[in-house]
Amino acid sequence: MSDEKKGKVFLISMTVIIVLLFLSQGVYPKYKAGKYEEEQKKIAAEQKKVDAKAEDYIEEYASQLQDKMRLAGVDDLIVTYDDLTDDIFKKYTNSEEINYTYYYAVSYSSESIDQIYAEDTHKSFIRLMESERDVMNEGHAPGDHSHEIEYGDQTITVYIGNADRSNAINIKGPQGTEYCLDTSSGQSKLLVGGVTVNIVQEEEETETAESSSNTATAGGRLGGDSFDTSTSSDNASTRRTDPYDVYDYDDPDDFAEEWAEEFGDGDYDDGYDDAYDYWEDAWY
Repeated sequence: MSDEKKGKVFLISMTVIIVLLFLSQGVYPKYKAGKYEEEQKKIAAEQKKVDAKAEDYIEEYASQLQDKMRLAGVDDLIVTYDDLTDDIFKKYTNSEEINYTYYYAVSYSSESIDQIYAEDTHKSFIRLMESERDVMNEGHAPGDHSHEIEYGDQTITVYIGNADRSNAINIKGPQGTEYCLDTSSGQSKLLVGGVTVNIVQEEEETETAESSSNTATAGGRLGGDSFDTSTSSDNASTRRTDPYDVYDYDDPDDFAEEWAEEFGDGDYDDGYDDAYDYWEDAWY
């Protein structure tokens, strides 16, 4: 082969090598980057759908819990929720992180809770808080905070717990005062603004409304300060201080049958109508 042909072959070879280098350093990486960007967009779009699914779940959860807790006595109670970071909630749940996992803390507030506390006796207020706690724990019982949502072939796990990381019921008033019922020690301990104001032993909690009936006058109306019959049944404070637990009865006949002898001074027939009227006055 002549030197001239060798030179042409060499020149062609170098040209091919340069083109290949150009392609490998320019076009292919751009292609690869484009594919990666496209995949990331798909992942982000999918993540948005999952985020929305979890948000819808906690929103509905909080709304339903609020409705149930209002029926327990604090009829203006508000349930709110906040996102928790993975690290914070892991300390709370000791859970391992898995795909599509969300963490929320719920908290409770009421515009009327200050007034309810001011007007109630401690024992009556504790009973109210116990009712709220029982409903709360139906939603997220201690030690069982996880809720699973099926999403295609994936599972979204939503962890829900109290904002204060406990199983105590804690309701904040409009001025920031917190009312907390803590039963972790086997006692119902009421704290107001972080200060213990009353402790009810378990045997005290079993005390029946009969022990309070001595304050009643003939005909079943109360003579004491614990209940104001002029207050409407919509007042949550009044509702919880009734010694006959009238708001535990949805039916006037049930209430009348239970309390007829009490209202009739031992005579069932005489007391039935008085008890029935008492239920109607309280509810309406």
